[in-house]
Amino acid sequence: MQLYLWRPEKGAIIEMAGDPRTAKSALFVVPGTNASISEFTSDNPTTGFANWQVERSVPPGSVLAFTVLTGPMPYLTPDPVDFWSNGPQNNAFATARAPEYAAFQKGLTASLPDLPTVSYEHSYASAVGSTAESLGAAPTVRVLAAGVGARSEDHLTDSVTRYFIQAPNDINRYYAGERAWEVGFDVAPEKIPGIRVLDSGMSGLPISPTAAKLEGAVFWPMVVAQVPASVISHTNLMSDDVATNGAALYSVQQILQGVAH
Repeated sequence: MQLYLWRPEKGAIIEMAGDPRTAKSALFVVPGTNASISEFTSDNPTTGFANWQVERSVPPGSVLAFTVLTGPMPYLTPDPVDFWSNGPQNNAFATARAPEYAAFQKGLTASLPDLPTVSYEHSYASAVGSTAESLGAAPTVRVLAAGVGARSEDHLTDSVTRYFIQAPNDINRYYAGERAWEVGFDVAPEKIPGIRVLDSGMSGLPISPTAAKLEGAVFWPMVVAQVPASVISHTNLMSDDVATNGAALYSVQQILQGVAH
């Protein structure tokens, strides 16, 4: 592991794993809601997903990986006022983080122009990735993991291949495709043009946005009871535990092999 960027005063850190001299593809893992520098040094570091891909790259040494946090991300809070201003449905964070993420991608491409890239964007980071595309970022492949979606004003390019992976009971399914000004994202992940859906391999009671609205209006206790499992499914898509998140880990492994060839 090496520090690629360290700016704690900005809440920014990028860690690199792997060897650029032998790499055949590069992976960018972007954590979303609640991401912070402290997670990089915790007992269960957010760098686990990227490190797994490097350690199990086929052939060995063929993957260069970055875990990317360029600044403050939204966070969950019990305060209803703060929730709307700093929570995971405030799309202004995408506007703030996208130029930084786009600059990182452009910088790496300038340094290693022949290296295909895969962007794995978890939760809120999928919105950052979509807005970064509008600013000229063009990874070979984007994988939107439990994503919040995109804004209709984001201009996505035809040159980027996109995948979407999400547990059937993911917490984001409750408000997919809903937006009011700076709150929410009006393009649900599965409605993004050209998106290809991957199987998460996770179980759970499927949620559709329409059914969620009905449940919320009529069966609120049922919704509340499902939330803990929905949050766990959402968080697990950043796990490096094969028993928990094997489908996503192996799917990204195969995608990295594919772009390298």
